[in-house]
Amino acid sequence: MNKIIEKEFLTDNTVKFVFDAADVASQCKAGHFVFVHLNDTERLTLSVADADEKEGTITLVIEAVGEMSSKIANLNEGDEVLIEGPKGKVIDVENYNSVIAIGGAAGIAPLLMTVKELKKAGNKVYSVLVANSEEQMFFESDIKEFSDDLTIFTYDNQDEAGLEELVKSIISQESVQKAYLMGPKVLLKPAHNRLKELSLPMQATLW
Repeated sequence: MNKIIEKEFLTDNTVKFVFDAADVASQCKAGHFVFVHLNDTERLTLSVADADEKEGTITLVIEAVGEMSSKIANLNEGDEVLIEGPKGKVIDVENYNSVIAIGGAAGIAPLLMTVKELKKAGNKVYSVLVANSEEQMFFESDIKEFSDDLTIFTYDNQDEAGLEELVKSIISQESVQKAYLMGPKVLLKPAHNRLKELSLPMQATLW
């Protein structure tokens, strides 16, 4: 079993958990996910936001939007669950010189580990965080730490055309060689469309 050692509310319905999970942390890379088992029949799939092999911990972010996610979000420090993983395919990380990393809503969580690895590989990282409003934004300071530049974009004061132009401007000014997108299609569609039009190599995890 894996114990919760830290719990923090990032927004009204978004919770960050740090779990004691040394075996998982030692294997985690950007792009991995885990199964969080509440019991023999209930489990939730979550992307890994961060992993600290030295401390033996992993960080998961949960949006309480359904029955299972709400049950897990209501757990507290000291509670235990079973974490299975890591699972999935790792993100392709190399030194491309300059990259743009775009995360929207829940996709901001796995973007953290991605930008950390991209920066470690020697890239200039231009990060863009997208949400419907500032109140739904999180991990700004965490992602800024591993970014050469961080831009916050919210739909409550800008429109889809603004996101397209923002992406185009960063790519043209910074000679970006590859793009990474993580988050809901409805939120990141303008950015995704612009990247396709520009024929920029892209790795997208959209749902």
